Amino acid sequence: MLFPQIESMTEEAESTRRSSLHAGLGDIRLLSELREEKDAAVAACDQATTEISQLKSDNRRLENELLLTIQKKIKLSQQVEQWQVRVARNWEMKKMG
Repeated sequence: MLFPQIESMTEEAESTRRSSLHAGLGDIRLLSELREEKDAAVAACDQATTEISQLKSDNRRLENELLLTIQKKIKLSQQVEQWQVRVARNWEMKKMG
């Protein structure tokens, strides 16, 4: 997933800040780099949120499909049971008749 990337970007931003201060870069350049990294982290977070929403939607769809499949199985099981009862009755009637 993308959350480790956000953590990595945050660590990179902090590392960039430290190294920039030590390298003597100006505050404007540092702020610009940090904004770019923050924007990238926000974009990654937005992408992760979109992915989570899609996965939740997929999950709901699959749950509905599963419920329908279970209902069909129950109906088919009932039909098989009714068929077995009819076959047993016919067999008994043939044995008697």
